[in-house]
Amino acid sequence: HLIIDGYGFNLWVNYVARKYRSLLEGQNLEVDYPSYKDEIIKASNYRSSFDYEIDEAYWKDKIGEKSEALLKRSINSAIKPTKKGGKYYVSINNDQRDAFNEVLLATKSNLHRLTIAALLIYFGNISEQPEIIFGLPVHKRGIGDLRRIVGMFSGILPFRSVFKNDINLTELLKEI
Repeated sequence: HLIIDGYGFNLWVNYVARKYRSLLEGQNLEVDYPSYKDEIIKASNYRSSFDYEIDEAYWKDKIGEKSEALLKRSINSAIKPTKKGGKYYVSINNDQRDAFNEVLLATKSNLHRLTIAALLIYFGNISEQPEIIFGLPVHKRGIGDLRRIVGMFSGILPFRSVFKNDINLTELLKEI
């Protein structure tokens, strides 16, 4: 995801397939698509625009003061990490998947909201902070031209909520 998102990868494969098909047919079709570089320049210019100032004021008003960090790094110079990163996988079986689906049906929710609820519950319990703020990744391909460009378009949507230890899952999902 550093260079291309799933949508962009699909576009790229389609461009390659169209070009390949045209070569097989002896046509050498020129495959033209909007420039990623032009979009980078537009995005850079946005940071110094009046629209950016309006958006910044909006989010500062919505979020207000940032709460204390949810995750803190502890640095111990005597301990050297053996790895810079890693992955953690949890497999769920069919019974567990069915249980998730039952929860989603019973609460009239979706997996995205259930994941946010799980994060709120987790962070609320480990941090003991009533207010939780974190960023949700979102795609940024809302405009027509962006839906034709090969590359990576994403952003972070701030999410703010108050963790209540006594709320039931259905009510939490409604709040989300």
